[in-house]
Amino acid sequence: MKKNQGITLIALVITIIVLLILAGISIMMLTGNNSILNQATNARKNTIEGQEKEAITLAYNGVLANTQGAGVTAEDLQRELQANGNDATAVQQGNKIVVTFASGNVYTVDSNGNIQLKNGNNSEKELKLSVREIETESRAVVLEATVGELPTEDDLKELSPEELQEMFVAGYSNLTGESITWDMVKEELGEDATVNSVFISSGLSSFGYSNEYDFIIKTWALENAIFTCNGETITGTKAEFGITKNGEYTVTVSNENGEKGSKTVNVTKCKIETYSEIQDDNTHNNYVMVTSKDNKQVPVPKGFAYGTSNNVGTVSSGFVITDSVDSDGYSTGNEFVWIPVNSDLTVSGTTKKMAKESTGDYEGTTGGLTNYEGVLYDFSGTGENSKSEEMSSYGQSTASFREPAYLTDYRNGDGLSYNTVGIAQDRLQTEYNAMIESVKVNGGFYVARYEMGIENGKAISKLNVNPVPSYDEKTDMMWYGLYSKAKTYANSKNSVTSSMIWGSQYDAMLNFALNGTDKEKVTATGNGNHSYSIVKTGLTKTSDSINNIYDLEGNLNEWSFEAYGTDSRIYRGGNYLYSYSPSDRDCYYPNDSFNFLGSRISLYVK
Repeated sequence: MKKNQGITLIALVITIIVLLILAGISIMMLTGNNSILNQATNARKNTIEGQEKEAITLAYNGVLANTQGAGVTAEDLQRELQANGNDATAVQQGNKIVVTFASGNVYTVDSNGNIQLKNGNNSEKELKLSVREIETESRAVVLEATVGELPTEDDLKELSPEELQEMFVAGYSNLTGESITWDMVKEELGEDATVNSVFISSGLSSFGYSNEYDFIIKTWALENAIFTCNGETITGTKAEFGITKNGEYTVTVSNENGEKGSKTVNVTKCKIETYSEIQDDNTHNNYVMVTSKDNKQVPVPKGFAYGTSNNVGTVSSGFVITDSVDSDGYSTGNEFVWIPVNSDLTVSGTTKKMAKESTGDYEGTTGGLTNYEGVLYDFSGTGENSKSEEMSSYGQSTASFREPAYLTDYRNGDGLSYNTVGIAQDRLQTEYNAMIESVKVNGGFYVARYEMGIENGKAISKLNVNPVPSYDEKTDMMWYGLYSKAKTYANSKNSVTSSMIWGSQYDAMLNFALNGTDKEKVTATGNGNHSYSIVKTGLTKTSDSINNIYDLEGNLNEWSFEAYGTDSRIYRGGNYLYSYSPSDRDCYYPNDSFNFLGSRISLYVK
């Protein structure tokens, strides 16, 4: 007789233990430090890094070959990488180039082409990011982004004097690379030294700081980083992005170690401006006559839209035109403001002449047109008492202020080698005559809403761009270069002529403003960007707008056609270094070039 035999309890337990051991071994082989999966992951990671390093090497050597060993810039390296099919960006940081691939891997490349992986896509540290929304006078707001948890002005008010001193000393040491203590400060300035006295005595304004809060914001959490927002990338310790439309924006930041951070901000403070469709009918040869919101007739050149909201649609407060609008009626292009002038050449609403028939050496006719010369003004008074009077001594019959004018001095005259565009007196006279004849026929002229920038080699008048200054020793950026650049602006219908602003146009603009709500700004000196560094157009945070025209008092001085003596050209307004009124005028030789000298475009209808 057969019996059924079952497994004993002890055997079952032993079997389970063996199975668990085998399972553990299998799991360890799959997931341990030296596991199959980790080895596969590391192999893939190493393969990607090897491919990316090889891509950088090929691109670096390709650029060197193209430059014949002259060096490699971040822009050149990025262009070569992308041309080779790599999804990568390159940014200059100090003497190294930081290359970031879509994989998240970040590499540094030194001046000898040595490549180092700073951090892969497995970074655990997240950079903290402070972003604040700052209103400006224009329709844009500024998003100021800084790495770190920065104090607000209210936070600083809660600090004790000792805490504020400690923060100030830390920031100054960080900024200058010098290790200082508050005792060292007191030894230098006296036992009664305060943060304010340190700020004033140490000359921190020369570093571009306007107050203690600004100083702390810029220095307390220094981080050499790459900021990105709305398609723009800025490298440095801080970034300012100009935003022109309300909505949600994400600011991201990364550093050369591959550490990253982001912050999303809902922008609500952008001012709303709306514009018509682009004008293009056949009423006139080159313009369409429209009625402004304050019932004035204005010739809008073909290829332009005009302001339809109250803040840009009235002549009295600044009638704005733009050469590009989006589907919502917002301007996306170059913007200009109408300055009305009567047929007798008096500025609208005034008895102030803009120009008159020439009575000096160049009286008569040029090219079949009557010769004209500018009427120039001195501005005086303050606030509601601001006024202007015709200069006591100016014009073609003098060697003083005048236009149009040819410079004859043997050291700084128009006939010398730095006159790269070959200006001659009859040419200037012809250009001035054509502008004045257009003003008489069409009832005025347009002046750029913003200081002149350069885009794709052409002059522009756009919000939130870098205005172009006269750089040292660059002939194409001296007065002659900017004169030539100003001519390059042209709208799609070729319905306008552009030029550097004439001195008499500048004075006509200010004389017209003396009738409006911004009259007190014509001779004011407390507005505008004087932060010791250039800001983008229209982004000044103090009131520097006159009849919708920006940055007349700060940011850059503006070269004009006006001349003084036999060797100098006139520039107007104030700059980022010194606070002068918009009506201020001074002169430099036309072959001088400074980072605080720019210009402004004017237009007339053809």
